[in-house]
Amino acid sequence: ASSRSLFATLPGVSKERIVIASHTDGTNVHEDNGALVMLEMARYFAQFPKECLPKTLEFGFTTAHFYLAQAGSFSYAEQLDSDYEDGTVAMALVLEHLGTRQYNAIPRANSKPGREMVLSGKNETMSLFVNDSPLLIATTLSTVVEHDLRGFIALRGADLPGAHVPLHYSFGGEGSPYNSHLIPTVAYITAPWPLYNPAFGLEALNQELLYRQTLMFTDFLHVISPISRYLLAGNVQTERQARAVLCASPAAAQGLAICEGTPADSAGD
Repeated sequence: ASSRSLFATLPGVSKERIVIASHTDGTNVHEDNGALVMLEMARYFAQFPKECLPKTLEFGFTTAHFYLAQAGSFSYAEQLDSDYEDGTVAMALVLEHLGTRQYNAIPRANSKPGREMVLSGKNETMSLFVNDSPLLIATTLSTVVEHDLRGFIALRGADLPGAHVPLHYSFGGEGSPYNSHLIPTVAYITAPWPLYNPAFGLEALNQELLYRQTLMFTDFLHVISPISRYLLAGNVQTERQARAVLCASPAAAQGLAICEGTPADSAGD
């Protein structure tokens, strides 16, 4: 079967692109709502003339969420990898599972078997994954603090660093393809209990939190847009140089670097 990915561009002063991406397929209000935030961002930035956008903004609404190795985000990230070498890509901001309320799994009443999920009254812990770029890390964290959003964790990867390029293969979700293709990336994700359960509707969504997160990431784009892509890159530049050396040597056969195709071709999903 075939499904569509949609890409939309707001031209800026520079041809350097900031890519804002999310998948568009999911089972409930949690899993595919990154696209809603992207639409609001696009509407907001579209009101400004080109001269007010230091960098071009590209919105990638990708498909094939659970077939990343064959299509969707991995194919898109592979193209961006090539474009980065041409100097037309600055970074990627990847968003999914926003505004999530926290559920707890508790034993069912009256000693019935199994568990049931009930709202805890809190929001789900929010995760940010950021490449080893001092400027990108500082800008991301300062934006969180300025918006007073509590309950964040920030990591360089969702797995342990390894003896390979990139140092981390996983960003915990949709950010992984972009990080694996050595695009400077900031990725947001949560993992609530009812993530894959279509029985949960709007009651699972904290709409005020969703709104505040939309404002936060929009402000992040405002702050990051004027900054040089070389400053945003941080350690990514070094990793790209290391990849070039490894992929031109016999070490490529040992799986020490993702050299061609999708990350899944070399390193597993």
